[in-house]
Amino acid sequence: MDARGRRRYGAVAGRELRGVKMDIVGGDWLSTDEVVSPDVLIEAIDGAATIEDLVAIRPQADRILEKRLAEGRSAKRMTRLVTDFNDRITLKLLKIILDRILEQGGGRPPSPFTWISLGSEGRLEQALRTDQDNALAYQDVPASREQETQKWFLNLSKQMVDGLVRCGFPPCPGDIMASNPAYCQSESAWRSLFMGWVRDPNPHTLRMISIFFDFRPIYQERNFLAELREEIDQAIKETPHFLRFMAKNSLENVPPLSMFRQLVVEKSGEHKGKINIKMRGLTPVVDAARIMALDFNIRATNTLERLEAEPVRQVLGSRFINDLREAYSFLTLVKIALHLDARAEGRVPDNYLNPDELSNFRRMMLKESFALINRLQDTMKFRYQTQFVLEV
Repeated sequence: MDARGRRRYGAVAGRELRGVKMDIVGGDWLSTDEVVSPDVLIEAIDGAATIEDLVAIRPQADRILEKRLAEGRSAKRMTRLVTDFNDRITLKLLKIILDRILEQGGGRPPSPFTWISLGSEGRLEQALRTDQDNALAYQDVPASREQETQKWFLNLSKQMVDGLVRCGFPPCPGDIMASNPAYCQSESAWRSLFMGWVRDPNPHTLRMISIFFDFRPIYQERNFLAELREEIDQAIKETPHFLRFMAKNSLENVPPLSMFRQLVVEKSGEHKGKINIKMRGLTPVVDAARIMALDFNIRATNTLERLEAEPVRQVLGSRFINDLREAYSFLTLVKIALHLDARAEGRVPDNYLNPDELSNFRRMMLKESFALINRLQDTMKFRYQTQFVLEV
C-alpha cells in the first residue's frame, strides 16, 4: 500500500469551467483524466437536471479525492469534502424525484418530512465506498390517512434508494434504508422506536443504536430531529444503566495488537494475513466518542468534534485527545488510500489492510495508533464500570 499510495494520480491542474451549467454537466471533462476543482463539481451537481447527469458526475468526486490524498490533505477535510459532494448529490436527486412524481400525477408530499442520514454519512465521515444508511420521518397524520401517507413516502424512498445506487452508493446489506417500511415511518413511530432502544438495551438494540444515534438531517421541513434528540437525552437520564451497556458493547471490537505489541492479523479465510482497519481501528473510537457525546449532551455527530468537546477533554486530557485525533486521522487516511487503490485496480473497495505492504515507519504508526485505542478502551471500562454488566 505504501508504494501504491505514492503513485502519480495523473493531472492535478483543474481547469476553470464556467458558463451554462448544463454544458458543464455534459462537457468532455467527465470522460478525461483531468481533475476539476471542487467548485466546478459543485456547480455541475447544482446544474444537473436528470439522474443520468448525477451518475456521470460522481466519478469526478473520486478523482478530486485522489488529488487531495496525493497533496497530503487532512483526513477531516477529505471526508468532509466527500460528505459535502454526497449531500449535494442526495439533495439534487431528491428534487429531481419529487419533480418527477409531481409530473407523473403523484402529487406533492402529503406531510412535511425529513430525509435522514445515518452511520458514517450522519457523522460526516464518508469515504469512497460507503453503503447507504438512511431513513425518512414524516409528520404525523390522522389514523385514517396513515396507510396512504406511508405508501406515498415509501414510493419516494424506493426511487431515492434506487437513484443513489445508480449514483454509486451501494445498498445497505442490512436493509437499513428508507425503502424499508420499518425505517420510513411517522414521527411518533420513530419516537417510540428510539425510546424502546434506550429502555431495553440488548444485542439487537445496541447494534441499531450504533447506526441510528448518529442521525443528521439532509433535508427537513420541520425540526423533528432536534426534538427527538431532546427526548433521547431525557430517556437516557431515566435509564442509568444504558450508557454502561453501550460501553460494554463497544468493547467487542478490540484493536489487533498483542500484549507484546505485535500486529494480530486474520488467521484464515478470504482476508488471511490482513487487518480490518475499520472494525478493529476506527469503530472503537467512533463508539467511544458516541457514548461520551450522549453522556455529556454533545450535539456534534462527527467523531473528532465529539472528542474535542470540552467535557470529553476534561475526562481524557488534552494531550491524550490530541494523540488520539492523530491516530484516528491516520487510520482514516489509510482507509481512504485502500479504497482508492481498489478503485484504480478495478476491485470492490474493502477495509482490509495487509500490514506487510507498509513501510517500517507506517507499521510503527499503526501499532502506536492501536495502542492509543487500547488505552481509550481501558478508560471506557473504568469510567462506565463495564465489569458490572454480566451480559449484553
